[in-house]
Amino acid sequence: MPNVEELLDRKFIAGTRVTNCVLHMHTEITKRPDDCKLCLSDLRNHMLLAIRTNEWLNQWKDDATEILTKR
Repeated sequence: MPNVEELLDRKFIAGTRVTNCVLHMHTEITKRPDDCKLCLSDLRNHMLLAIRTNEWLNQWKDDATEILTKR
């Protein structure tokens, strides 16, 4: 079981973000053209980061809940 200090010290490391499509890089990711393969790659990378972030937050919440219910 994690302790409070370990939980509060956890870091989420996102890594580097690479923009593949320099042609549309200044366009909001959700407004980029559907037929641009590089934009779709950028969108996929954004979604994967969001999923990883959500997984990390869910684990953090579960661990925090476990700590708080044991007190």
